[in-house]
Amino acid sequence: MGANVGELTKTNADARHFADVMQRLFAVPANQVRVMTNAHVAEFAAGMEWLRQSARSGDLVLIFFSGHGSTIEDDNGDEADGLDEVFVMYDVQETDYPSAQQVVRDDQFAAWVKQLPTNRVITFIDACHSGGLSKSLTNGRTKFFLGGALGRSPQHGWQQKTFPLNKSPSDPLDGAKGLIYAAAQENEFALEASDGGLFVTRFFFFFCQAQNERLSNVFSKTQGVVRQETGGRQTPTAMGDTRLGETLKLTTDAH
Repeated sequence: MGANVGELTKTNADARHFADVMQRLFAVPANQVRVMTNAHVAEFAAGMEWLRQSARSGDLVLIFFSGHGSTIEDDNGDEADGLDEVFVMYDVQETDYPSAQQVVRDDQFAAWVKQLPTNRVITFIDACHSGGLSKSLTNGRTKFFLGGALGRSPQHGWQQKTFPLNKSPSDPLDGAKGLIYAAAQENEFALEASDGGLFVTRFFFFFCQAQNERLSNVFSKTQGVVRQETGGRQTPTAMGDTRLGETLKLTTDAH
């Protein structure tokens, strides 16, 4: 999924690129792939329901989102800081005052993932919830949304948080199962560069060259180069069941 909300312009291309490379590399039939550009909340929900109905035990499921992340007031009391982390969907672009109706909460996403009939789920998130750092790339755009009810703490005004946030490596996104590769750590920007999301474009640079290499190694290379390009101010992070990345070996050139 991509969602060109606000100043972001490359998220839809990120989504198409992700689907194209993964489909070719893993020889995935076209009817097992969905690409959603300028994705809305209803499309996110429908896509997760499609996965629930289509996946089987032991299947590998890949979920990708490129766009803004943000925060919103917690609705069920499970967050110590009073804020839920959210995916900012294209619905935000179509309203003057973004609210809970235009986003997908981390709780909801975790519930959808838990309903999938397989534990082999890898989620890629190229989004952020951060602030306070200067842009470090020419034409770089931060992937954090502020506006309406989003990005605001009821106690402390504008809140600086990263997506995913306040989750331990073993319990990301309120326990969403599987492995999560996120674009940045807490209190860091995730950036969109001129060629797309910095995290996903660098990931695919190494991914498409991989020969007989573990997915975790590709991620480690991506982590290193993103940190180098941003002067250590954006650090991609792996959370959850990291064994998935260590056991999934890439043996075919994606070019």
